[in-house]
Amino acid sequence: MNPNKYSISIEHEGTDGNLTEEQYQATLWLHRYIRDYVKDKWGYEIGLTTYDVIGHFQVSPYKPLCPGKYFPWERLYNDLQKGDETMLNPDVANNIIDSYLSPQWFHCDEEMDKAEAEGRLESAEAWKNQRDWQKYLADELRRASGIVE
Repeated sequence: MNPNKYSISIEHEGTDGNLTEEQYQATLWLHRYIRDYVKDKWGYEIGLTTYDVIGHFQVSPYKPLCPGKYFPWERLYNDLQKGDETMLNPDVANNIIDSYLSPQWFHCDEEMDKAEAEGRLESAEAWKNQRDWQKYLADELRRASGIVE
């Protein structure tokens, strides 16, 4: 069975697993966020152990090194077992928002306007939803790092 049908995936696109400190901190935060979101939304408890948090290489013969041979598994498992008192570093949150999310929602705005002008209302709505999702993620990052909007 395709594990994508019953699991949640985090993509570390295009890396050998050697994450920057910002990427690592965002990854650590994201694991906890997903756990809390699933518990709040569906009442299902996801563990953050070696049994629950696994690499793509463990379920796909087509991805033998994913997420990369240098991925910090031991550090991640150790940090996931520590308390949740650690917030996302505000600099990391701002970097993610400014580098990835903000440019994406501006792109979505442009595409939404273009689709509306061309009368492609369904496409315009899809771009609006994508933009709103990017802004939601930015707000969640701000919240997780204690940044006041």
